[in-house]
Amino acid sequence: TVRINGSDYGHTEKVEGKNVVTFDFDDSYNGSVSSSDGRIHAGVNFMAGTDDITLTDRVTKYASLVILLTFFLIFILDMRRKFTANILQYVLVGASLCLFYLLNLSLGESVGFTASYVVATLVTMLINGWYVSNVFNSKKYGVVTGAGLLVVYGVIYWLMRAETINLLAGTIILYVMLMILMVNTAKINRNNN
Repeated sequence: TVRINGSDYGHTEKVEGKNVVTFDFDDSYNGSVSSSDGRIHAGVNFMAGTDDITLTDRVTKYASLVILLTFFLIFILDMRRKFTANILQYVLVGASLCLFYLLNLSLGESVGFTASYVVATLVTMLINGWYVSNVFNSKKYGVVTGAGLLVVYGVIYWLMRAETINLLAGTIILYVMLMILMVNTAKINRNNN
């Protein structure tokens, strides 16, 4: 939770039996030099919670879950419409979901994590909603897909920010999603679909 200006995140070393955190400074850093000992002194930033790099790393860890949930949503829409989407269509939706993380990372370097997350969510939601509406020839299914992605990305954002209860909340949400999928796929063999 501490970041030294002009340095890396630090590493722990054993010095005289004690754990000491050592920071390596960038050669270009111009800190203030103490006249008494000739050491370079730097400012300290105390990070409240997490920084943008940590949040980007966390959201990337949810990638497979988001892709899997989106594929299940499209599969359920397939069953309801009695239409089978082509494997290429699944691949294209998966590619657009992967691009979410690239857009979030690249845009986040300029505008910060939250703004980039919102933009990446909206772009991904709109592209996939439009695509699914064209695949199924149904605006309703496009809206359902876009709204589903908005909910999924909103829940994941909340989970990343709710540091104290995120594991419990995430587990409960996964159970709810599993129950929804079980209810919607329970009669899959009876439909001869």
